[in-house]
Amino acid sequence: MNQVKNAERKRLIFFVGMLILGAICILGYLAFTGNTNQTFTDVVIEHTAGDGSNKSAEKNLFYLFSIIGAVVYGIYFTVRKLGQSIDSLKQFKGRSFVLIALLVSLCTNLILYKKLSVIVLAALILVAFLSVINEANTVHGISFMFLSIYGICGLYRLAVFFGVNRAISINVIAVVALIISLAIGVINKDSKIYLRGMLVSQLLIPFALLVFIASKYTYNGEIVSIHMPKRILVLVVAIIAGFVAEAIYKIKNNWAEPKSLQNILSFGACVSIMSFNRFSGSGSIMPTDLHHYYENVIGYSQIFELGQKPFSEYIPVSGMYSVLHGAFFAFFGHGLATFYFVSANMFYLAVIFVIVFLLRKQLSAEWVLLISVLFLVTDYNRITLIVPVILLLTWPKTIENRNLWLKAWFLTSFIHGLYYPVFGAAVCMGFLPMGIWQIYRYAKNGELANDIKKPGFWGWWIVCFIPVLAGIPLLLGTLKHMLAMGSQTIYADGINRFGQIIPDGFMSYISNLPFKLAVYYILTYTVLISIVWLSVALFLYNGKVNKSMETALISLSVGLMFLVAFSYTVVRFDYYDIYSRSDGIVKAAFVVLIVLVSKMVKEHRGNAHWIFAFAIIILSVVSAEGFLQIDSNEKLQSSYAVPESCVYVADYKPRLGEGFIEADTYDYVMRTSDYMDTLDKNQSYMGIVDSFGLFYLCDMKGDSVMEVLNTIKGYGAVEETVDYLRRNDTIVGLNVSPFYNYYFYHWLLTSGDYIFDNNARLFIPNAGQLSQEEVLANNKNISLPLDYQGENIGKESGSFGKSIETLSKIFTENQTGYEMSDEGNSVSIQFAEPINGNDADFAYIEFESLPNDVQYILYDFHNPLVQDAESFGPLKGLLKRQYNSGMKVVVSWINDNGEECSQSCEMDEGKLLLPLGSRRGWLLNTISDITIKVMQDDKEIEVPEIKEIKFLKLREVE
Repeated sequence: MNQVKNAERKRLIFFVGMLILGAICILGYLAFTGNTNQTFTDVVIEHTAGDGSNKSAEKNLFYLFSIIGAVVYGIYFTVRKLGQSIDSLKQFKGRSFVLIALLVSLCTNLILYKKLSVIVLAALILVAFLSVINEANTVHGISFMFLSIYGICGLYRLAVFFGVNRAISINVIAVVALIISLAIGVINKDSKIYLRGMLVSQLLIPFALLVFIASKYTYNGEIVSIHMPKRILVLVVAIIAGFVAEAIYKIKNNWAEPKSLQNILSFGACVSIMSFNRFSGSGSIMPTDLHHYYENVIGYSQIFELGQKPFSEYIPVSGMYSVLHGAFFAFFGHGLATFYFVSANMFYLAVIFVIVFLLRKQLSAEWVLLISVLFLVTDYNRITLIVPVILLLTWPKTIENRNLWLKAWFLTSFIHGLYYPVFGAAVCMGFLPMGIWQIYRYAKNGELANDIKKPGFWGWWIVCFIPVLAGIPLLLGTLKHMLAMGSQTIYADGINRFGQIIPDGFMSYISNLPFKLAVYYILTYTVLISIVWLSVALFLYNGKVNKSMETALISLSVGLMFLVAFSYTVVRFDYYDIYSRSDGIVKAAFVVLIVLVSKMVKEHRGNAHWIFAFAIIILSVVSAEGFLQIDSNEKLQSSYAVPESCVYVADYKPRLGEGFIEADTYDYVMRTSDYMDTLDKNQSYMGIVDSFGLFYLCDMKGDSVMEVLNTIKGYGAVEETVDYLRRNDTIVGLNVSPFYNYYFYHWLLTSGDYIFDNNARLFIPNAGQLSQEEVLANNKNISLPLDYQGENIGKESGSFGKSIETLSKIFTENQTGYEMSDEGNSVSIQFAEPINGNDADFAYIEFESLPNDVQYILYDFHNPLVQDAESFGPLKGLLKRQYNSGMKVVVSWINDNGEECSQSCEMDEGKLLLPLGSRRGWLLNTISDITIKVMQDDKEIEVPEIKEIKFLKLREVE
């Protein structure tokens, strides 16, 4: 036994030591690379260039430290011979896991966010009480308390359904549940009373789902009811009735002699708990975000309602997830905006049904209840299939039937790959070693040789291949689109965590900003990386010590999944969100870790307590425990509070429906709808409006990726789009930014394929009615709503200027000579002969002898906030550096219309690449000279010495 403890203790100490050393090294890496320059190979203008950040270095951090840590631990495990087989067994007590979960949740939330959950506090009081009265009742007592909390929620929703018009506090619910739990413990020490109490609670819990059909709103001081789709009403009532019937069945069979939670825990209670925690939205109060919500459902509308052909006319951006979610929206919400939230809740309810079903198939009731209470299914629908697919592939009965498992892996990889390719590939590759192992064992034990002689073997595999073969065009279209967009991902989507301000509520009781910033960075990077390390550690333990290769490969799947998913999830770190896009895989890791801990407990082996604590920590770091959401989204309110800025609507054209909407949003939608009605709706459009929502609400066909401004940035993305436009004669609207969409803007103006119709204010395909020269003359100096974006352009020119060597491959230098002369505080550049702006649409200017004044900043939503660097001491390296603040370079010229035009940018470090062609009045104009000025805090100063000027032509999209 001592040998066991020593081996486990050594592994644990080494792992903790790795975490501490890794955190220190990560801070060092950030200090070393955080202010280095991104290497650009294409002109993609968005966050990376705008912030002057090095996204590639930050992304590489995750791979570098994940792999180094995995290798180091593997070497240590092997060299120290900590993997020798040991037969000693352990006895794990349920009480210890309860205590760990509660204490970790309490401490993490208290330390990081100064949050104190009354539910957790009440649960700890109950644990302390039961430890004195009867320790053996701890698991049943806590289970009863949580079930009674949700039972009270169900009772409250039932009361609201029958007319009660009062809110209830989660604190009141927690205290009532605690008092009942304490009373039962005092009255009777027998666990049967708790079990019977759970049976009663399960009778009430399903009524919590009545929140799905809540239809009362407080509007202008009055209670207003909005009708709910009948199919939702019928289905929700039917589900509740079914769950109540199940609860009654459990009571009938177990009331007299309730034996354990395993016997009495109902499927309906777990589904209801997880669904109630997840429930979100504001009922029939329409969302004002016309991009993200409709991005979730637009695919179904375009393909099945408007008849757009996927990957021929319309591109389902990033996958087919919007088709599945959109189908729920169409069926349950009738496709009306005011029913978006109610239909979304039905979509996630269906997913939760699958998750709970698969949990019940492989875990005991205690673990299922734990996950139901803690695991939160979030609204980010791209991650929806991750946990169901993982649970299917870790289901022991599926693993035992190797032929069945291989078919499940094959089909889920295909379906998940279509649904959201990045996460589909992550899960598929995560289970690749398991797939290889399954094939190996399948062949070695002779099963394969026997099965291939059976017609059923071939028949079922043919059935599996049919949808895959039918879906090959979709797979190829998805792959082609991903390759087209992939080259711009780092530049367009990249948002660094390095240099971000910390959230106001993060460790708010501490005034030491450097310390808090270091902790914030450590949590951002180390938690994700440590999950990979733990995955490798558990793989080695289960493979070497526990001698269970299947469990070892399940452990390894998490780390591999993370490494594949990192290609997307760590690219964009949204502000004030520690995990950001990695949230889904972290929660999936939590579920897998609980599955692995349950196996350790069952086998009486391993560091189950520490791994369990780690699983709870990764949720608590972002306050993601499901039960903390009980009082969110007005679930404990009798009606939705309609904001004063909203108005009541009942419009079905556009597709709003009955409900409430912000007045400004309503006016905008109606104006757009009226405009859309003047257009030919049999024609397809791109960039005609600025969001998916307006396309959807107005029933407009969209080609390619539909939106221009948010999507089409890089050369490859524009090439793909151009191919679609030429094929379909798509009409292009005004939502094109000459600055952010420069490649596309340049192509529209100069290719000759499109004519700008100034009367219709649209780009119309040139069907041969105008010659190339006529098109260029027509498109010169056109005015677009987003022209202003290329006038004052911030750090972008400095970001590109510092990559002039790697960008030189995509530029051709204009050889026209020029003379440079000083004119007061400005510099004049006189060309030897006038140049066409299309032949030199970029200018590279390099200054020398700059003061290079440095400020240290942190970004708040891309807005730089100057920091006191001296107060950071040795942690100053964690701040973003900003050079020559307030100093701007202004380039001006006269266009062919005699208008003075200009473009300005921040001086930065003095190497600047200006996209002059993005300013109205340069492209297609004849330029004789330009003037360069430098401003310091809006006052003109003498121009620093210019070391080099080059006029460059960017490659064109053919």
